[in-house]
Amino acid sequence: MTPTEAGYELIASLVSGFSVIEEGLKGINRYQDRPIGRLRLTVLTDAARLLLAPALASFIVQYPNVKLDITVQDEFIDIVSAGYDECHHVVASTA
Repeated sequence: MTPTEAGYELIASLVSGFSVIEEGLKGINRYQDRPIGRLRLTVLTDAARLLLAPALASFIVQYPNVKLDITVQDEFIDIVSAGYDECHHVVASTA
């Protein structure tokens, strides 16, 4: 079985399309070992003081191309609709 003329045209367009995808992936792979961009966090006050503050200086030195956007608040929010990447809520045990 051999492709039709339309099949050959499709194959040709797919090959060039996959080449563009491959080049795009190669381009972003250069950031693989060094994260870059913005990281939005929402953190409860206690978590910010106990967990985040001690680690912040070393994080900034290790990842200088990451811009941190940190909100410290004690209200629970929908992090997805608010556009946050991560949240830390520490719950104290009463046991």
